[in-house]
Formats: sequence, C-alpha cells, structure tokens
Amino acid sequence: MENGTLARPVAANASQAEFRLIIEQERYLELAFEGHRWFDLVRTERVDEVLGAKYPELPDPAKWLFPVGQGNINNNPNLTQNPGWE
Repeated sequence: MENGTLARPVAANASQAEFRLIIEQERYLELAFEGHRWFDLVRTERVDEVLGAKYPELPDPAKWLFPVGQGNINNNPNLTQNPGWE
C-alpha cells in the first residue's frame, strides 16, 4: 500500500455488492483448504448462483443448513429447529 491507497484499485470505488464479491473471492482464495466456502455461500444465499450450473443435483435448499441438535433445543427453549428438519 502506498499513500493509503488500497492494494486493489477496484476496491476503492466499488459498490457494496461489488465489494462483497471481492471479499468472497478473497476468502475463496485465502481459505481454500479450510472448509469455509460452503458456509460462505449458504450465508450469502449464493449457492445456486455459484454452484448450480456445475452441480445440478444440489440438495433441496432446506437441507443446506444443518439440524440443530435435540440436546441444544432441550437446554434452550428459545432455539427452534432449522427449516426442513422439523
């Protein structure tokens, strides 16, 4: 970084959506072998957009989230089961 400029010039004038894609790409590269990609795509609701064409047999979106353990639900009455796992 020179004179307080960003390493990637596109990030300096990017819209919010563009900046999120830049961060997503950076996480994809930096955390390639750490198992974060799936969770990033589920959290940002981009699984179909990113993986749908390559993997048409993706599971039902209701199954993208893991079930909450019954022990956790029993211990905390404020928890509810994730959709699709009731």
